[in-house]
Amino acid sequence: MPRISEIDPAHAPEAIQKIIADHVADGHALTAEKRTLLHNAAAFNAEHPNQKWVTDISYIQTQEGVLYLSMIRDLYDRSIVAYRTGTSQTINLVLDTIHLAMKSVKTESRRELHLHSDQGFQYTSQAYFDLTKEYGILPSMSRRGNCYDNALAENFFGILKTECIYRHKPETFEEANKMIDDYIYFYNHERIQLKTGLSPLSLRPSG
Repeated sequence: MPRISEIDPAHAPEAIQKIIADHVADGHALTAEKRTLLHNAAAFNAEHPNQKWVTDISYIQTQEGVLYLSMIRDLYDRSIVAYRTGTSQTINLVLDTIHLAMKSVKTESRRELHLHSDQGFQYTSQAYFDLTKEYGILPSMSRRGNCYDNALAENFFGILKTECIYRHKPETFEEANKMIDDYIYFYNHERIQLKTGLSPLSLRPSG
């Protein structure tokens, strides 16, 4: 049986639930940690688009310096809803990402929208809470030291870097931005997910 630390975040819900089920079948009581993991596994799933989003920031190294990438991912279909890049890891980078994402959300859907993040300074800022309140978004945050709370946000960055950035290391900000644009389009529209056999946006209802 794999250890929890060995689970691929992309398959965390299924893998964690199997570990816990096997643990119970063997006659062991669930610890508080395993109960928390089971709860987190359920939190990875959404029943419809724009119900549960995760967000995070990562960085791309270039010869001109570091380019920061802020993105929002929908847990319904694992698509990237919106992203922004910048040469500074600022609060405005995060706010601009939210503004862009909300352009695709109908007003009546906003009251059901949850947005999960880590505890980075951008996500604990007053400006962040003011903006989520303005849009009617319910924000939540990872607990410190829990690597699965925001695993699906971090997982996307791993996919992007492994399949794109590390293979063709960008030299300039312009090149990095072009690579990010091209890859996210490919990821949303063409890259097949093992679990569904479809690209992320193929799962999204039209209209």
